[in-house]
Order: sequence, then structure tokens, then C-alpha cells
Amino acid sequence: MRRYYAQYPRAVVNRIDLSKALAHPDCIRILTEKDVPNKKIGHLVTDWDVMIAEGGTTRYIGDALALVATQHKEMLDEVLELIEVDYTELVPITCPTDALKASAPLIHEQGNIMRKEVLKRGNADAAIKKSKYVVTRKYSTPFNDHAFMEPECAIALPEGEDGLLLYTGSQSVYDERHEISHVSDSRRKNTLPFDAGWGRIWRQRRYECAASCRIDGLVYEKTGESEVFATGKFKLSYKTSRNGNGIYDGL
Repeated sequence: MRRYYAQYPRAVVNRIDLSKALAHPDCIRILTEKDVPNKKIGHLVTDWDVMIAEGGTTRYIGDALALVATQHKEMLDEVLELIEVDYTELVPITCPTDALKASAPLIHEQGNIMRKEVLKRGNADAAIKKSKYVVTRKYSTPFNDHAFMEPECAIALPEGEDGLLLYTGSQSVYDERHEISHVSDSRRKNTLPFDAGWGRIWRQRRYECAASCRIDGLVYEKTGESEVFATGKFKLSYKTSRNGNGIYDGL
């Protein structure tokens, strides 16, 4: 099983035509947003679309519009190429500072700030004022990602009438169980994740495994190329201070 990715980082999905792809002899099934009971997922805020529906707007090229299952792995790309999507392309937001402008389009309905955190320990202003050295700088990270050679893989199998047995590399089997149960429906409350080892934890893999609620077992594979789609860019502003001995004493 593999995802059909959005072709534009920000665009309205006018129509998704699966007819040619479904007619392919190797195609088992194609799932879209209509097949997902609970449409959104999220670790901190439940605002991430499992899949973008017709009429919805993409937020990055890693958004999924469909999940394709075939009898043979070698046929996945061939079936994916048969999916036809009509878009209305929009201007994307590619910079965090642009997203904070009053004129910026809303990435999510509640706004472009996911969460605001305030962490205080001691009196930073006083410490910086007394410090011998103070540096104020802005930092940014490029669109880089750790490149791995092997594909990531998760295997999901139906377990009884209301169970799901999941084999995956993960950092938290509890998160896997919670989010898969949420995305699927109450029939899959008995999700049993089996941690196959420490791995990169990406929410995309979880809801694709939940697709086994509609297909009798599946193997989902994600390559290094597809993981780069989810790579972010950060901009940070820091003021740091050091005393005469070069020890940090304020941030």
C-alpha cells in the first residue's frame, strides 16, 4: 500500500477521479477521505487531515489524497499514475514569519499558531543584564532530513472481530494504539501494537495502518523520498549571555 501525494503544497482539490486506477487488474482497493471514520489526527492538536477530501485544501506536498492497495508491490506506481486530480493552485506559505502576518491565509481554522509555551526559570532579564557577554542572533534550519537507505515498513492485520495487530518500528506503542483507534472507529479499540524496534515516529504511518479496517491486512512501506515531504523549516531568535568565565548564565 502506498499514498497518493498532493501535487501542490497549497491547492483546492476540486475532483479526484479513481476510475482508471480502480480498473487496473492488480488494484485491490483505493481508500479516500470518505472511508475514514474520524477525519483528523494530531499529537498536540487534532487538526491534521488523515486525507484531503474533494473541496479541501492541501497544506504541503506530503498530504495524502488516496491510499492505494495492490496485489503486487511492483504495480503500485503504475496504479498511482492512473489517479487523476483536478486542482485550483493557490500561493503556498513557505516561511514561518509569513504565516504570522495578519494578511496570511489560515493554515488551519483556528489560526496559524498551533501552541504558545512560556517557560521561566529564574530571572533571565536580570542575569543577562549583569552578564559580561550578550549575543542576540536569529537562526534558521534548511529543509534537511536524515537520509536512511532502508524503507520504513508497518504491517497491520485484523485480529478477531474488533482487533488490529500491528507490527511497526516506533518510539511509543501507546501513541500508535491511541491514534489508530481514533482514526479507525470503535470496532478497532482492541489495537495491539508490537514494537519491532526503535524507529522514526511519523503519524502518517499510523493512519495508513488503520486502513486495514477496510482491507483484510496490508503492508505499508514508506521510502526515504516520501519522508522528506514531511521535513520542516525552523526560524529561531535567541539572546544568550555568558559570564567572564564563558559559562552560560542567561537565555
